[in-house]
Amino acid sequence: YPGCMWFEEFAKLNPDAKVVLTVRDSPEQWLVPLRIPFSVATRHAHVQETNFLFLVLVFLSSHMKAIFQLMERTHGKQPNDPKTDLAELYTEWNDRVVAAIPKERLLVFNVKQGWEPLCKFLGKPVPDTPFPRVNSKEEHKEMMKKFRRKMVLDKVMGFVKANRFWRSRVLGVYLSAII
Repeated sequence: YPGCMWFEEFAKLNPDAKVVLTVRDSPEQWLVPLRIPFSVATRHAHVQETNFLFLVLVFLSSHMKAIFQLMERTHGKQPNDPKTDLAELYTEWNDRVVAAIPKERLLVFNVKQGWEPLCKFLGKPVPDTPFPRVNSKEEHKEMMKKFRRKMVLDKVMGFVKANRFWRSRVLGVYLSAII
């Protein structure tokens, strides 16, 4: 992501390429990691579960604005609009991919299926190693913690670099904290 948003262009440029559409058991399951960032900033739900400073920084960041604009251009809907049904957006996206890619070039794949359907589709042998399980709820939480820390640090350092008065004070506090 976000490269998948150009799947039609990539498929036209590579007419022999196979396409793997990864899906979840349900749209609701796909929504789980999105619920807090989308709903808190736009619908004010679950505020007690979220770091408010993180939300302000994320939703004011140019990166998130660009992602939302790209999603709106791709889907014709704003993902952060409270009227947008994100589960419906997920279903429409999957339907769009299935309709656009010929059946012989497309594998609709749930990672719970493991190696076999993926390897069969790609014409490769099934490895002896277990199928990797990543992006679990716990891993996602840990990734979000690291992301929050980086966002805060990037914003603070950007402010410090742009402001000569604060530069010496923040740098001095930082150095005294690590010495």
